[in-house]
Amino acid sequence: MFRAVPHRRQRVRLIRFWDLLSRFDQVCMALVVGAEQSGSEVIAATVTLATGDVDRQSHTASIARGLEPNICFGLGSGVMTTNPEAFRYDGKRVLVVGGATGMGAAAARLTMALGAEAIVMDHAPIDFDVAGAIKVDLQDRSSIDSALDEIGGPIDAVFSAAGIADGPPLMRVNFIGHRHVIDRLLAQGQLKSGAAICFISSVAGIGWEADLERLIEFLGTADYEAANAWVEAHPDTNNYMFAKQAINTYVSRQALPLRKQGIRINAVCPGPTDTPLAQANADLWLTFAQEYRAEVGLDYHSPEQIAQAMAFLNSAAASGISGINLLVDSGHVMASLSGAWPADKPILDLLMGRS
Repeated sequence: MFRAVPHRRQRVRLIRFWDLLSRFDQVCMALVVGAEQSGSEVIAATVTLATGDVDRQSHTASIARGLEPNICFGLGSGVMTTNPEAFRYDGKRVLVVGGATGMGAAAARLTMALGAEAIVMDHAPIDFDVAGAIKVDLQDRSSIDSALDEIGGPIDAVFSAAGIADGPPLMRVNFIGHRHVIDRLLAQGQLKSGAAICFISSVAGIGWEADLERLIEFLGTADYEAANAWVEAHPDTNNYMFAKQAINTYVSRQALPLRKQGIRINAVCPGPTDTPLAQANADLWLTFAQEYRAEVGLDYHSPEQIAQAMAFLNSAAASGISGINLLVDSGHVMASLSGAWPADKPILDLLMGRS
């Protein structure tokens, strides 16, 4: 079996693995990464093993320079190992917007447990220890700008978690303010290559493609004030569903330009989750998919379950993932849309904009 070692940015030299590779006499196709350390050097090779016996002439080991955290497949034993440090946040600064309670608070606590320095912004008091607690009102651009001025230095991961259920400032709090935070961080050079962003969207936002033309028009607004003016001119869009569809569309469309800067962006779309906001709207939010949960023997999701998905998406372990709106709903949406759970197919078809 090959052994994966931690990534080191040091000179790499050629090594041949013929004797080791000749142990694999089974028919297989795999990428094999072998690495070992010798003094201050990392000696590494990558070999593609095709079929049958190893051809000593054609399978020449190749050089890897600036290795990413190594992945290694033990073909004989079926064991795969990877660098677990990629899931951690040691030495990273994270910004959680809306982290006083619920899923945002769970994300802040989890990333701190994984080694992060967490800065939390919220309108509500933050009652747990964080590296920085900053008061912010997302319905007021000047409040956002003042809060951002307090951060100082780069941010490695943004968790956009704040949200409200209804009211005149809904779009400002649930989307426009979050977009302004990201725009400001980018403009100030505080989000650099390697950074990641994760929004909390919702199952309510899954049908965004059916209203894509209008959503693109909204997202084409230049700034906070222009976006707010657009919503005021289209009052039917100042609602929870449109806000979540805006998030999903934004994530999908920003994946390309942000990736060119080395930055990733994703969202989670939770099913019913036991948070203070959900409890305040329990009759509508927590009864959704109730029969499905009873069928599979599950309760509501916990904030920690959603935080774990967010922490993964914003970690180096998800370095190849960007532009996705990840359902975290124990399979309810896909089971319904596919007809495996027919009871909720009509309402899911409606959310998707299908006739």
